[in-house]
Amino acid sequence: MSIHAPPTFTVAEQDFVVIPKAEYERLVAIADAAEDADEEAWARQAYGEYLEAETERRHLAMPKAEWGRIRAGESPIKVIRQFRKLSQIDLAKAAQLSQAQISALESGKAEGRPSTLRTLAKALQCPLDVLIAAAGKTEGALGNEIPSSQEAQA
Repeated sequence: MSIHAPPTFTVAEQDFVVIPKAEYERLVAIADAAEDADEEAWARQAYGEYLEAETERRHLAMPKAEWGRIRAGESPIKVIRQFRKLSQIDLAKAAQLSQAQISALESGKAEGRPSTLRTLAKALQCPLDVLIAAAGKTEGALGNEIPSSQEAQA
């Protein structure tokens, strides 16, 4: 049995392969399913970390004004970093990222990958769900709003 290589062509020094549309759709479905599984696993892990923080009574206590900045759409990474009196360079070192990555995340020019958000949560000493909530402004991956009980007066 011989396997025939699909037709190829080159445009602007870039090689392309021609495959049947059904094969393309099958490959896209596989990639989508893998991405969905990764997102579900991340949400389960985030929920587990949230429950662990609740059990151990680990919360991020910041003044009401700081929570208001986050609710108004400001980057939680920036707000918490400033609350912790860290520079972007300090946070970058603590999270083993570059200052440019921190800047891009804070400005919304880049979205944090799950592993990056976990690293930042650890460096900022805050629950992961607070950073997850950034994507939906006030709704986290767990579907919960940032609780007003966390609006502790400093």
